[in-house]
Amino acid sequence: MVGPVLGAVRERLLAAPAVDGDTVLRAGGDPYAPGLVRLRGEGGVLRLPAFQFSEGTLPWLTVLEVNEVLRADTDPWGAADWWLSENAWLGTEPVRLLGTPDDRRLAATARHLVEGE
Repeated sequence: MVGPVLGAVRERLLAAPAVDGDTVLRAGGDPYAPGLVRLRGEGGVLRLPAFQFSEGTLPWLTVLEVNEVLRADTDPWGAADWWLSENAWLGTEPVRLLGTPDDRRLAATARHLVEGE
């Protein structure tokens, strides 16, 4: 991501709470597990947005499902932006619905977005 607009988006996403790969490894998790958003910060440091994990390094199943739909493996910045930006269909940032009864709406909303392309 480069340029004035994308640079600002990148900075906003990197400012969100995150854990580094070593922290995930020390806690017994796998920072390279399929379905996780992995962003490279300054100096190429691996950052995994913290919202992906329900407890410690255990990823939310909903996050893994949505990240697959959003193709986070090939577009981690786009997937992170979807999670952390206001969504008109959901009426809030998708990340705010994790762990609530409404989190079942997340995968359907992501599918609708992708299928509408």
